[in-house]
Amino acid sequence: MPIESGRSGRSGRSGRSGRSGRSGRSGREAYDGDADHAGGGASLTMSSALISAREGTVDTETIIGKGGRENALPESERFLRLSGLERSVVTQSELCEGLMVAVDETHADTVHVTTRARDAKGKEHVATVFTLQRPSLDDFRRDVSLVANYADLRNDRVEEIHLQIEDILTFFGVATPLHPGTYRWTLEMIEAAVEFATMVAQRVKLTLGAPRPELFSPLLQPMIQTPSHGSFPSGHSTQAFVVATLLSILRNGAAAKSAPDATSQLYQIAARIAVNRTVAGVHYPSDSAAGAMLGVSMARLIVNRLTGTKDATHGFRFDGPKYSTPAGSGASLSRDFYAAEFGALFEADDPATTPEADFLAYPAPNFSELWEKARGEWDGVWG
Repeated sequence: MPIESGRSGRSGRSGRSGRSGRSGRSGREAYDGDADHAGGGASLTMSSALISAREGTVDTETIIGKGGRENALPESERFLRLSGLERSVVTQSELCEGLMVAVDETHADTVHVTTRARDAKGKEHVATVFTLQRPSLDDFRRDVSLVANYADLRNDRVEEIHLQIEDILTFFGVATPLHPGTYRWTLEMIEAAVEFATMVAQRVKLTLGAPRPELFSPLLQPMIQTPSHGSFPSGHSTQAFVVATLLSILRNGAAAKSAPDATSQLYQIAARIAVNRTVAGVHYPSDSAAGAMLGVSMARLIVNRLTGTKDATHGFRFDGPKYSTPAGSGASLSRDFYAAEFGALFEADDPATTPEADFLAYPAPNFSELWEKARGEWDGVWG
């Protein structure tokens, strides 16, 4: 199942209910599409005025083409001169190149995300970025009680939950500088990365088709509209942990392959965003855990595709049926999700997660231009 390589346009948001949350604000100018002329917004009045202006300034003699030359700029410079909307389409197309989402040949409840990669000798092969096994219906039924327990927090978090339907980046912006004037390219880079990860998450959701909590009990009564797509993995969690991982690498110099510092404020914020979806009644904790591991894996893939990257990285396998707590006699208890549980997923003895094999993905040169622009915004500034 190849992922679509691009789209002709966007609504300007990567969120709302069908898209699992917004990456934030791009930080670009208020108008960033194709202007009618010289930066002016398109309108019938503008077009009519331009027609009359031409009639008053252009002779009626035959017009013969002359001059002109080929665009001598390299592709990287042509890319940076595009409008933000056009750059976004190019970036999404590029990031999706070589990526596949496919059901396991022997287990219909398991999905693999793979990418085109190369070994130390430059030989091409297909590498697994992320593997995800869906919990069983019994697992979901067991976890409904845990989801219901979170309902007591709804009054405390109602504003957060509603704002985070479409905007999660603002919540990271209170923990790290992200002013759109100073960090324009950082915001655009993050939006592109989150948009890409969202497309992957949505493909996985569709394939696995996990039922939402409300389907197991009419007493849950979610406080927001339950999205039409499946619950596993959580898209909000995927997006939040993509943002936290990229900002940790970009701002704090964290190694792309190192285990995330779950105690850092960036990951604390990501975990709270994920948990808020359980508070709202639309996600199980296992959805958040799976989304967190997918988000980290996708962020690692994105960074590994930078043109200057020479070191291999790896994603993870997440086994949903094993995301539980043993209760003796073969029974299992529901396992919650919060920042400390996220950190535990990277411990060697955690039964739910296993590192995939190392890979070195093919570079994405246009996204690399965005990354370099973003990195330059952090050089020599305070913080």
